[in-house]
Amino acid sequence: MSTLAEIKEAIEHLPDSQLEKLASWLEQRRPRKAVAAPVVEPDFLSRAKAIWGEAPAGKPLSALVSEARQEFSPEAFFAQQTRNLRDHLERPLHPDVLAATDIISPVVAAEEAHRDHCEKKHA
Repeated sequence: MSTLAEIKEAIEHLPDSQLEKLASWLEQRRPRKAVAAPVVEPDFLSRAKAIWGEAPAGKPLSALVSEARQEFSPEAFFAQQTRNLRDHLERPLHPDVLAATDIISPVVAAEEAHRDHCEKKHA
C-alpha cells in the first residue's frame, strides 16, 4: 500500500478490534500541540508597596535623576575627558614601543610621498 486511496480501502476492510488499535497508534503518532499556560503579569506596584509602604523614605527617583544631570554638565564631561587624555599622554611609553620607534628612519617622508602619489593619481 503506497497511496492514500489504497490505505483508505484497506481501513474499510479492517475488523473493529484492529481499527481501534490503528486509531490508537495514529493518535500516539500525532504531534501534540503545546498549550501555553496563561501568563500572569507580576504586580510590581503591589510588591513595592508591600516592601516600602505608600511613601518610601528618601528622594523620588525623578529628583535623583535631575540632580545627576545637573552635576554632569557638558563642560564637566569634557573636562574629565581632557584630564584622562592628559594623564594618558603623561605616562611613559611601554618599552616595546620605545624599542620600535627607530625602526623607520625619520628621513622617510611617507606622508609627503603619499600626498604626491594622490596628487598625481587624482590630477
